[in-house]
Amino acid sequence: VKFLVDLRADVLNLKQNCSNELDVALYQEMNSALRELLVLWFTVGFLNLERITWNSPCDLVQKVSNYEAVHKIRTWEDIKRRVGSYRRCYIFTHNSMPREPVVVLHTALTNEISSNIHSIIQNTRFSTSLSPTDASDNFNDLYTLDAPSPSVAPPTPSTP
Repeated sequence: VKFLVDLRADVLNLKQNCSNELDVALYQEMNSALRELLVLWFTVGFLNLERITWNSPCDLVQKVSNYEAVHKIRTWEDIKRRVGSYRRCYIFTHNSMPREPVVVLHTALTNEISSNIHSIIQNTRFSTSLSPTDASDNFNDLYTLDAPSPSVAPPTPSTP
């Protein structure tokens, strides 16, 4: 499956950089066939959910850091904060691609819904009165959701 994911990423890249209409059509056909296979293999029933913490295996923490596409992680302190107290980081993996995140989900435990993302990313702790055990009684702010590989991301107008 990993080979097909990487192959689709290459096909999408070649298609985007191609100017010959015939080649674009061929790349599109190959992309469609690969996408159909991947859609079948990446349904929810085939994915595993795993929480990532600072104590998770280093290679997984590093991948979460590297795959962050929306709010870049610049230092080890950044990633430690993102997987630390009052935060939840989850990855979806596929059995045929062990230890390779397919989707990364970051959430923050807050007392209220945040008005902007900067307050979530910059704060190491959101409230002195909020404890991790009280999390179910408080708000969770989803602040980033990444599909590390464009070949398993939901289709967009440029990647049907």
